[in-house]
Amino acid sequence: MSHSAGLAWTDAKITFEDAKDWKKMSELFENETPKWEPGTAVGYHALTYGWLVDQIIRRVDPKHRSIGQFFREEFQQPLGLDLHIGLPKSEAYRVARIRLPSFFQRISEFVHNPDAVNYPKFLYEFAIDGMISKVEKNPDWLRFVKEMTLNNPEIYELEQGAVMGTSTAKSLAKLFSIAIIEKKMFKEETIQKMLTPFNQSKDLVTGALVSRGQGFMFTDFQTCSGIKCRVIGHSGYGGQNIKFDPKYKVSFAYLSNGLKAGFGDSARTFVRLRDSIYDVLTKN
Repeated sequence: MSHSAGLAWTDAKITFEDAKDWKKMSELFENETPKWEPGTAVGYHALTYGWLVDQIIRRVDPKHRSIGQFFREEFQQPLGLDLHIGLPKSEAYRVARIRLPSFFQRISEFVHNPDAVNYPKFLYEFAIDGMISKVEKNPDWLRFVKEMTLNNPEIYELEQGAVMGTSTAKSLAKLFSIAIIEKKMFKEETIQKMLTPFNQSKDLVTGALVSRGQGFMFTDFQTCSGIKCRVIGHSGYGGQNIKFDPKYKVSFAYLSNGLKAGFGDSARTFVRLRDSIYDVLTKN
């Protein structure tokens, strides 16, 4: 759960038909050679994470459900969430089309905060076909960096927990509020494990220093007004973000169909939202 399996990308080509067949995906990963010794290092499994978690759930769930069915029956329906891992085609009309940031938006973000995106590293990695390039290019039908292929109802239907979760910001925040803050879905022992980071190490793929735990990132930050805080959750490409704070008992999410140049925690729009929330929480 901490991106240390050594399967951040696969050498075997993943076709769309393969992705819809969990048995083929199981065979694909079983035959894949880890890119580093599992458990010895961390590297962002940006795409493969979703299929790996699906394989785990199918094996440990007594009903052997897929990740989409498991989430729907255990979380979405009981909690009344507008959140899907595998969106029915009948709901596709509701999805906002995702668009990439323009060249000028990328430059503006970089000028505002040069640390938001490490462009030299990204350009170098793509030039030499490094780890980031290998992660991004397979599968070639699931693209969102140099081109956008996600605006497709057939892809919306895919039960891919790493990329194809479809939700409103309200439902995403509600999920974490009920499950973690209000402690209504898990045992106390399980929640404490979720709130405990495994390690803080340099990510082999992105090069970022990240503190990770049971699928979550742990982030220490200081707001523009000087408030020191820690939040738990996960940031995503283009500014997408979900955070919760056990101390203040709050959860909040930021989702945007207009992707930002900065990654989740550094995107200007998210930072403004986060700081505004903490200015209110700490006012007294």
